[in-house]
Amino acid sequence: MYRETTKERRSPIMPAIRDICLFFFVIIYSWPQGGHCKVYERCEFARELKEVHDIPDDQVATWVCIAQHESQFNTSAVGHLNEDGSGDHGLFQISDLYWCSPPGKGWVCGVSCADLEDDDIKDDVVCAKRIYRQHQRMSGDGFTAWAVYGAHCANKDGVVKYVEGCDGVLIKTKTVQESAEKNGVAKTWKKQHSKHFSDSGI
Repeated sequence: MYRETTKERRSPIMPAIRDICLFFFVIIYSWPQGGHCKVYERCEFARELKEVHDIPDDQVATWVCIAQHESQFNTSAVGHLNEDGSGDHGLFQISDLYWCSPPGKGWVCGVSCADLEDDDIKDDVVCAKRIYRQHQRMSGDGFTAWAVYGAHCANKDGVVKYVEGCDGVLIKTKTVQESAEKNGVAKTWKKQHSKHFSDSGI
């Protein structure tokens, strides 16, 4: 008896559904844990630093400069460009080699790296201040902890452009020597900051 054989028919809809599900899985998996991300406007960020987080007037422009060049004001930014395999997290690209964990073993700030990637930047600022204080003691200029500082933010006259036009933000800077004197560091301090911090992209 002749029996007609038929090939298995596959609906073109099924691969499309599969691809859509895979797409959303990737999006959900890569989304920052613990909250939403936020991309600040320059002046919005400057005002929040001053009014909410009590950053001194003479430091606001430098912090804004650092955040712009580290993350483009994106709270969910994650960098994986370090030769040692460590990652950098959040607005200030804080390294998981020393300061947060997981995925790294950093513990100094006592904060999860995922918490540095949400839209609540209080823990980011607290950790950044801690990093700044440690490097202030080491070198007399706490901002040297960030690799972008020397190339983009160290010029105290030029850095004011990062807060120009920002209502409520006083354009005020201090020289490194003045800041060092205020913190009890001699004017003739010698830079002895540890190279591995800057290399890690803190």
